[in-house]
Amino acid sequence: MPPTPHRLMLALLLALALLVAPITGCQTSTIRVQLPLFRSGDVDGIWLWRLEAAGYERVCRFDISDAYLSGGREVVTYLQTCLDGRPASAQWQATVERLPSSPNTVTVVLLYQPFGAVATHSASAFNRAGESALSTSTLTL
Repeated sequence: MPPTPHRLMLALLLALALLVAPITGCQTSTIRVQLPLFRSGDVDGIWLWRLEAAGYERVCRFDISDAYLSGGREVVTYLQTCLDGRPASAQWQATVERLPSSPNTVTVVLLYQPFGAVATHSASAFNRAGESALSTSTLTL
């Protein structure tokens, strides 16, 4: 049974480690996300929210596959789809890093194509049972 939206919220609040680092030569950044309840498919994706004058608004969705082995490493594939009219990203792949002390907790580094002026962002996680509240962690992109 998938975790409830409340458990997803706790996972995101406790461990959404958002670290943004520019990748030289293009309009892409990386977002490091830690998901304690990932297990083997309990998180279907992440919404990135942008702070606007009226509050946070959804901007981009990352649909994340279940983990699988590729080239001797555990990976996920993901796709970035944004609500601002730009085309969806190509399908990207991220390596899954599991904490040895808690193998259900994973860290993935996602590529993100920001758009527009620099702004504060937050995130929520979702699965078929629902969606978490926004994370208390924020990042500037």
